[in-house]
Amino acid sequence: MGKHVIGQTDEFVEGTIKVVSLEGKSIGVVYARGNFYALRNLCPHQGGPLCGGVFPALKAAIQPNGRIREYHDHDEPVVACPWHGWEFDVKTGECLADRSRRVATYETSVEDNAVAVIIP
Repeated sequence: MGKHVIGQTDEFVEGTIKVVSLEGKSIGVVYARGNFYALRNLCPHQGGPLCGGVFPALKAAIQPNGRIREYHDHDEPVVACPWHGWEFDVKTGECLADRSRRVATYETSVEDNAVAVIIP
């Protein structure tokens, strides 16, 4: 239990995930829109490496002409598991398809440019 410094802010690139091992847990630290989020790197569906998936997740919208436009949603950070595509909100850990399923999330902090993950 405790606060673990995992790097300096300048080591992170916007829209990326850094996977670290803390207290025997694999945790993905997401840097999105100037914020840091931490979530368990374990998909609750079948145990896949969640944070090795697509980020930001690919979404689709139907245009007025009926065509589908695919895009990466940078406004709502979501990661998609590489095994079966299950999508999770990195802020809350909720599964987008089934809100009763979630992945553990952890508090993050930034002090003097040091990024830390807090494990309760």
